[in-house]
Amino acid sequence: MNEREIEEALDVRLAQMPREIAPRRDLWPAIAARLQEKDEAESTPQHPRATYAWWQLGAAVLLVGLSSATTWVVTMRHQAAVERVAAVEFVRHELGASAYLPVGYVQARQELTVAFDESLARLSPATRQVVETNLREIERSLKDIGAALARDPGNATLQQLLVAASTQELRYLDEVRRLALNVPSKGA
Repeated sequence: MNEREIEEALDVRLAQMPREIAPRRDLWPAIAARLQEKDEAESTPQHPRATYAWWQLGAAVLLVGLSSATTWVVTMRHQAAVERVAAVEFVRHELGASAYLPVGYVQARQELTVAFDESLARLSPATRQVVETNLREIERSLKDIGAALARDPGNATLQQLLVAASTQELRYLDEVRRLALNVPSKGA
């Protein structure tokens, strides 16, 4: 037998086979019952209130954490700005040191303080801490010199030290501003 004869014999046998075979029993009731059970299981949530409560709790914790962190950051920045303004006012008014300081010192310091506050926000936390520590040291020096000047207002050396320390403070504020210009912004 050649290949063609084999194919023809197979075609004849295939044509003789029944087109449908009826199942021994009706399968549809069992299939329908299983589908119904699956639909009911999917439509009934396990614990809807418990799941919703966990989402609410998580959102509340996140909200409290973010608002607390924001409040802390704003408060710390405000406190640092208040301390810097207080240092200028201390030197200017309480010590009467404005007579010893250069004419534009107070205005220059106020302008540089605004730029300093903006620049400080661009620096990394570690750098920011070092910068603020150094600035507090300069301000402490200004207060110490001012206190000594209050006890001995005619002392020319103290007057020169006050001018030098205030000039150093202005230079430091300007250097921090320049340093921050080279730091990429956090949004970039």
